[in-house]
Amino acid sequence: RETTMAALSTDFLGIISPNPFWMASAPPTDKQYNVRRVFDAGWSGERASPRAVAARVHTAMYTLRRLGLRGVIIRRDSGYAIDPRVEIRIGGALM
Repeated sequence: RETTMAALSTDFLGIISPNPFWMASAPPTDKQYNVRRVFDAGWSGERASPRAVAARVHTAMYTLRRLGLRGVIIRRDSGYAIDPRVEIRIGGALM
């Protein structure tokens, strides 16, 4: 017997999601392992608070600088970027 999966795709204000299951901004979303668990379970997204997003960006920039990219990452009014004067090669190909 053949079964058909229900179509759960949604379009909410232009955000297309494979299903309507999103994790709300709440204390459980401040832990990376909790966010990973809901995505692994098939949830489509997360609504993070601006404070949580800012903390993640700060942590990412701190980590990249510690990995030796301090002189490569620049800050602009619109956020962070890799200095456009830097050559980036992936697998030998110039990006």
